[in-house]
Amino acid sequence: TYLKSKVGQIVFQKTMLKLPISGDLIIKSGVARFSRTMSTLLASGVPMVDSLEICRSASSHIAFEDAIGEMKKEVELGASFATAMVRQKVFPKMATQMAAVGENTGNMDKMLEKVADFYEEEVENAIEGMMKMIEPLMLVFLGGVVGGLMISMYLPIFQMAGNTGG
Repeated sequence: TYLKSKVGQIVFQKTMLKLPISGDLIIKSGVARFSRTMSTLLASGVPMVDSLEICRSASSHIAFEDAIGEMKKEVELGASFATAMVRQKVFPKMATQMAAVGENTGNMDKMLEKVADFYEEEVENAIEGMMKMIEPLMLVFLGGVVGGLMISMYLPIFQMAGNTGG
């Protein structure tokens, strides 16, 4: 019930963000989702501030909700998109640099699309790497379960044979 509460979700999400493997994966997938959504909205002609609000509400992680909310406030006060993005610690340097280039060249939607493509591929590669690490562990675990079942089935038979033979 604690994890279902708002405070529990915040604590859980912030803890997951600090873990080595899951934190990196959460950041990459969050950046990919944000970039893809923002790119689509900007390409459709939605104003920047409205796009940021939509992205904030579409975000599934509290860290990204907070960061995008702060970005929205800064953009409303006149800061550039890239400057507001750099000030948020959740966005990797490469994503902020690509956003700055897109903003300077007037191709923000295309650059954000490239950022989304890159980070989606990074997420796929990270998941494939995790699956390759999990496969041997699963084999060892299943081997242990099967071996335990074999021993539990044959041990009484061997004990009975030892008792009657001696």
